[in-house]
Amino acid sequence: MLEPKTLAGAVVLVALWVGESWLPFYAQFGDDRVGRVRHDSRNLLVGVLNSAIVSLVFSGLAAIAEVWGSANGYGLLRVYELPVWANFLAAIVLFDFWMYVWHRGNHAIGFLWRFHRVHHADPYLDATTGVRFHTVEVVLSFFTKIVVMQAIGMSIWQLALYEAVVLPVVLVHHSNVALPRWLDRGLLLLIVTPAMHRVHHSRLRTETDSNYGSLFPYWDYVLRSLCLREDVEAVQVGLDDFDADKYQTLPGMMLRTPSKPGRSSSPRQDQQANERR
Repeated sequence: MLEPKTLAGAVVLVALWVGESWLPFYAQFGDDRVGRVRHDSRNLLVGVLNSAIVSLVFSGLAAIAEVWGSANGYGLLRVYELPVWANFLAAIVLFDFWMYVWHRGNHAIGFLWRFHRVHHADPYLDATTGVRFHTVEVVLSFFTKIVVMQAIGMSIWQLALYEAVVLPVVLVHHSNVALPRWLDRGLLLLIVTPAMHRVHHSRLRTETDSNYGSLFPYWDYVLRSLCLREDVEAVQVGLDDFDADKYQTLPGMMLRTPSKPGRSSSPRQDQQANERR
């Protein structure tokens, strides 16, 4: 039986794939259907492999951790007795803040960036990019989630519901569907949107290092990491020096991209971003 996160993700991914075919934001592949299928298949393969590893090898650890934390009264929300709705809301907000911190750390810490740049090295941004992450990043993220989950006092069902909501949102804001500008702006009051997140996938370093939110956009507002553009259609996604096919294959994503030296952002690019501002 599929878990809620997987089921929700699969349904939204199929819907977005159809939307990207019918009304694309970027004309990334044109009539090259083979190229699109190859790109999407590679990203989906990485996503499926990571999901299988987490489900088969690590998921039981989260349940064990919750039993231990509950038995010992460990965690902020186990210390303070709140109504069920307030407990749930606090858990979701605190955990989403952690996701912001973790994402920002993946850009700021060189070791983490080597793996996270597999995600940013995708030269074609679409819904499948939302599941393209290096396995090392996924495993490290899982272990930090368990620690933070216990520190918050978050239950398994709360985490499962959060992930069942955040995965579809992540797929949407990576998607290549051309949403009306008014709709994108309206949704930005509630969640991270495609226009906001496309800037995050810019090749310009100062734009890549912005817009870290996963579910809620508010952390970027409060912590001054927000970067919005009216000309979002002009954003060029990807990373310099990683466009070659050797970095887009499964071995390329898992081995070549993390092992390549450097940050792959040039002074010229940063200067262009500063001049535009």
